[in-house]
Amino acid sequence: MITIGADFGGPELKGTVVRDAVLAAMNVASDTRRKNYDDGTSGWINPIFLVPGSITQPDFEGYKIGHFSAKRKGVVVMIAVPESAALGDQVHFRIYSLLHGATRLAASFFAEKNIAFDHDECARVLTAVAERLRVDPNKLWVPSPQNARVSPGRSNGLGIAWRCANYLARAVLVVGLLWVAMIVILIVARDYR
Repeated sequence: MITIGADFGGPELKGTVVRDAVLAAMNVASDTRRKNYDDGTSGWINPIFLVPGSITQPDFEGYKIGHFSAKRKGVVVMIAVPESAALGDQVHFRIYSLLHGATRLAASFFAEKNIAFDHDECARVLTAVAERLRVDPNKLWVPSPQNARVSPGRSNGLGIAWRCANYLARAVLVVGLLWVAMIVILIVARDYR
């Protein structure tokens, strides 16, 4: 029901507290979740921690809805880990809080889609992660407002408006390309007379 992934943005993150915390959360989630979590009977989440480094950095802030599988009922929630959370103090606490926020976003995503989401199972996995990271699951770190927003993804409340704007931009592009093609055809036809 929760399967955690990570993208560490550079080799300098090897052996850091943030890497150890994310890997510990990944292992606990893998050991705690039910084995057939992705059988399509209820929604499951794949939060992916994007930790900034010397090679890559996330191109958004906060959370971003990624790929959604309607058949398997799984959704990717990308988490742009703020540099302050990765390098500051209380890294375990902040990683847990970001994971908790991603699960809340996924729960609302599934509610919008009318897909069952096992809140008890999710809470069980989150509690196990909190115990492993030695954090109080009742206290959460709230990122600064610019890091707390949800970036436009495939669906997240802005989904319909975002898709409409995307389709409109594509339509304008297609019409422009058709006009260019028609002009080229007329010029070529005129030269062959």
